[in-house]
Amino acid sequence: MLPNIASLKTELQAAFYQYVAIQSRRRCGFFGEVPMHIIHEGRQMKLVREDGSMETRELRSASAQVQIGLKETKTLTPESRLEKLDQLASDMAAQMTAHFFQMLDQTLLNSGQVVEGENLSAVEAFFAMLEKVEIGFNDDGSTNSTIIAGPEAAEKLKQVEAQIISDPDLKIRMESLMERKWEAWRVREASRELVG
Repeated sequence: MLPNIASLKTELQAAFYQYVAIQSRRRCGFFGEVPMHIIHEGRQMKLVREDGSMETRELRSASAQVQIGLKETKTLTPESRLEKLDQLASDMAAQMTAHFFQMLDQTLLNSGQVVEGENLSAVEAFFAMLEKVEIGFNDDGSTNSTIIAGPEAAEKLKQVEAQIISDPDLKIRMESLMERKWEAWRVREASRELVG
């Protein structure tokens, strides 16, 4: 039997918490790349946008648990412990991602950035969506923006892309749209205030 060393338990607990935090962010996909700010107290957060508009939101919690039986603790290997921690991270990531998407949906709805595509073809809905968003570019002119879509929507987007490539009129329309988006990006970049 190992001695009961409180400081070692505390260090292991901190390491486990850190592992779950890192793994849950990795499992959040795109949202895991968003800068994070820890709020230590309070029930609300205030979001101040670049245009000066403000929004207050209630904080929401995400939690997960795993149970380990007393008999199981005797035979728990390091690998099986990691599996349990990974399950915790997956559960946390699923909750956080669902919350992020709910917040994003509400924000886009409130700002009029939603495309109602019921009466539009997939191609027209795609063009309408591109008209509403800011697109970022790399120095070489390629886009650095990402479209996030579920499996069904991703398949439709592939079909739309094939249709645009194969139809000369749609291809010209796409090139024209991307030229306008590039010019808007260039103007935004030129007018940015650099901090230094």
